[in-house]
Amino acid sequence: MTYNEAGTGGILLSGVGSNNYIYSYEAVGGVEVYSCAPTSKSIFLSTAYGPGDIAFSKFAALKGKVEKVCIKSVALNCVNGNSTFGVGCYPLYKDKYNSLWMDENLLNQDQAIALAQVYIDMIRAQEEALLRNC
Repeated sequence: MTYNEAGTGGILLSGVGSNNYIYSYEAVGGVEVYSCAPTSKSIFLSTAYGPGDIAFSKFAALKGKVEKVCIKSVALNCVNGNSTFGVGCYPLYKDKYNSLWMDENLLNQDQAIALAQVYIDMIRAQEEALLRNC
C-alpha cells in the first residue's frame, strides 16, 4: 500500500482498533537552492476504522438491509495532490472484496440497524395505507 507524490515513499499503518494513525510519509528528493537537501514529511490522520474492523454499509441500510463490511486495509487519498499538513486528505477503506469505501458510506452497527428500521417502518406504513384504500 503506497502513496506516491513527487518522490517515492509509503504510508505505514499502526495499531489495531478504532484509533489508527497513518504516519511517517518519507519523500525522496531534494530542494535545489544551489545544493540538494533531503526532505521528510509526516501526516497524522485519525481513522474511524482500521484493518480487521467491521463496519456496515449505509447504502444497504437505506434499503432496509444490514450489510457487514470487513475492512482489509486503509489508504490515504489526497485531493488534487494537496497533501500539505493533511488538508484535503481523507482515508479510503478497502474491504475483503477490494471495494473502496469512504467514511460517509460506512456506519456502526447501531446506526445501520436504526436506519434499516426506519426504512422498514416506512414501507409498512405505505402498505397499511394501500390496504386501507382497498
